Amino acid sequence: MAVVGKEDAKVRNLRKKLAQISLLEDKAAEGVELSPEQSEKVERKEELELELGQLLDGDLDRADSATTTAASDEQPLVTISEASPLSSKPPSDSELGVPEDGLRGGAGAGGERVEVQAEVPPARPRLPSNRWEDDPLAVEDVAPASEAKSSKAVESEILEAVQPFAPATQADSYLRRLIRATSDLSKEAFESDVLDGVSRKGKWKLTLLSLPRGGFPDDDPWGGLLGFIAYKLKPAVQCVSIAKLAVVPEHRGKGHGHKLVQWCIAMAKKQQNIIYLSLTSLPQAVRFYKQIGFRPVNVDLTKLDPGGIEDDYDYVEGQVYMEYRCKGRAGGKRHR
Repeated sequence: MAVVGKEDAKVRNLRKKLAQISLLEDKAAEGVELSPEQSEKVERKEELELELGQLLDGDLDRADSATTTAASDEQPLVTISEASPLSSKPPSDSELGVPEDGLRGGAGAGGERVEVQAEVPPARPRLPSNRWEDDPLAVEDVAPASEAKSSKAVESEILEAVQPFAPATQADSYLRRLIRATSDLSKEAFESDVLDGVSRKGKWKLTLLSLPRGGFPDDDPWGGLLGFIAYKLKPAVQCVSIAKLAVVPEHRGKGHGHKLVQWCIAMAKKQQNIIYLSLTSLPQAVRFYKQIGFRPVNVDLTKLDPGGIEDDYDYVEGQVYMEYRCKGRAGGKRHR
């Protein structure tokens, strides 16, 4: 749903400014020297993106409120008498419209039972997400499906290379909810927002695993999100670098992270100039990545070139650098 009125104009203005900044970034990448005024505009990119996101989030909140109001108008609920603000006594059955037989509902014109329309419950509270540093096995959920705690299959779909700030994404309420949930999950698990890297400057790509559109209850605290994987294509070094992987707490132990990694491997194999995938793992998860096909590589992560692959990772002491060879033999430069 589009923002209306003054805010609509403000959103258009912000998007126009961000588009101009993208053009300036492209020029800078081509070696064109920017003027001080142009450089100042580029420096405001994060500020403008944040402001745009806040406006669009506010629009989503209004849209949700309007939907709830419309539903209330179409489906009248039982009127509950207002209790005294100083009294903690709950409303009586008669106030709630419960007949003398103790069954909620009433009688129609012919005496048949008529069920009272129940109010839609509020969204369920989210389970707290463990920090990745404390429990990488749970957060990443990379155990193969055969070793997952739950064998019950969950119907899901993969949304490839989602662009969080694209107009088409922001115009879709389902995708906006998924993006908001992705940001929340990342902040809880990694204490940083993965969306910060999914930009023209960061160049990460974002793929989501979600429940099918319309295939989850309205009170789902994650809006249908199951998990996400953030990665970067690096053809110059023939590599796909996996930066972040996380699954929502309510759906962990079902191999969803494993499914996302397998998707990433399949995607890498289709890339013409990609030979291997790389990631860093905490020791607890190493054996599961080995089962997938990753192998530890003897690399001192603290001594890598600052311009190399390590710019994609949030390093924690004890991390193990791992690679997965998806085809052929590497003939290009390696970050060893």
